[in-house]
Amino acid sequence: MSTGVFFMTRRDAEKALLEVRGSVDPKAIVQSVPLDQAWTLAMTKTPAEVGGKFRLQPDQHQVKLAVALGAPKSSLKGGAVPLFFDRRMAINGEEAFPLFFRFEDLDRVYALSLYSKTFDQVSISGPVQAQVTTLENIVATIKSGEQNSEKVVLLTPETFNQ
Repeated sequence: MSTGVFFMTRRDAEKALLEVRGSVDPKAIVQSVPLDQAWTLAMTKTPAEVGGKFRLQPDQHQVKLAVALGAPKSSLKGGAVPLFFDRRMAINGEEAFPLFFRFEDLDRVYALSLYSKTFDQVSISGPVQAQVTTLENIVATIKSGEQNSEKVVLLTPETFNQ
């Protein structure tokens, strides 16, 4: 049975593609799919129904950053996708909070928010206080009802490339 891999970055996918083309399938391609579809396929317990096994492959650079920020290595095993956040950040003053797939995006948005505040607004100050969770943890808390899905905003790298 074949295994499909969903990479979080095109760069990682294209690197793996070179290896796959050289050793397994010279006709292999990289194709973009929406995150919700990738998640559904990767979490499928019956691979025969979807034509094979699927798994998520996190960006290894982000995994290293997550560990450097204090995330236990054990929480990032098995393809867990790290997400970065700062509890002080909210979207437009709402209760919704952003979760970033890349630490660099969190850091950039945080820095921009520091400089866009006016004197009458409550401002956050100091360096970013990055914390790490995983995509798997967020989905589990939403499914269990602990977290309202409307209050979670996943910000992919594509959000910042437009």
